[in-house]
Amino acid sequence: MDENRAPIIPYVYIKHTGKVLDANPVRVVSSCNLEIYTFPFDVQNCTFTFRSYIHHVSDIRIILGKKVEDILKRSISVLSTEGEWELMDIKSSKFKLLSFNQGESNPFDELCFYIVLRRRATLYVVNLLIPSCFLITVDLFSFLLPPQNVDRSSFKMTLILGYSVFLLIVNDLLPVTGSTIPLINVFFAICLALMVASLLETILITNLLVGSSNFHPVPGWVRVLVLRFMGTLVWLPQKSREDKIILNPVAGGTPDLITPGIYNYTDFQAISR
Repeated sequence: MDENRAPIIPYVYIKHTGKVLDANPVRVVSSCNLEIYTFPFDVQNCTFTFRSYIHHVSDIRIILGKKVEDILKRSISVLSTEGEWELMDIKSSKFKLLSFNQGESNPFDELCFYIVLRRRATLYVVNLLIPSCFLITVDLFSFLLPPQNVDRSSFKMTLILGYSVFLLIVNDLLPVTGSTIPLINVFFAICLALMVASLLETILITNLLVGSSNFHPVPGWVRVLVLRFMGTLVWLPQKSREDKIILNPVAGGTPDLITPGIYNYTDFQAISR
């Protein structure tokens, strides 16, 4: 807690009943432990405790001068947080502490205020979550690009580079204090990992397409396992294998018994017989 920097008012209020009221304001600067796991949708609970360590109840009594509802309304009207925090609720409770000195119990008054603050998440959603979701969506739809005609790997590398620059820019908006890692940091790490995994997948597919002629034919049991069983799990319709042969009359060499056109392999085999 910092020292009191409130202005000193050298006046007291004396009522006709003989009661003297000293209404000097007190500016309290304190710290609060932040729970930032659900950032930017976090709700903070801060506690302010006021007590007297020197004077007993017989000397000083600490009481709540107004109702908590009135304090909450007044605090909402004068609260200044630069638009980031919203005051939700204020609660209070009074305790009486006992200290024993030379066999005598000396009670102390203690007044606690529980302040509930909620962070306004609109700024962080617009600047952090929505751009990240857009980039990961573009990376997802990049699988629709044909790998034969478009350099998909360069496109994905550009996305990863742009996402890395995005993380460097928004680093100042992320909280740097707290006992736990925010869940949004885990979300960013997963998005970056998915982009890297999609780039590795694109490199693997490109390697298979370019060097497919150097590999041995796929075994029959692999084709049955992938297309029949695993394809059923992902709702992949099974296609009938019909090899088609196109006979070009311009090329010549077409027998007189065969009319130029498109034939299935079974039809061509029957004609050849």
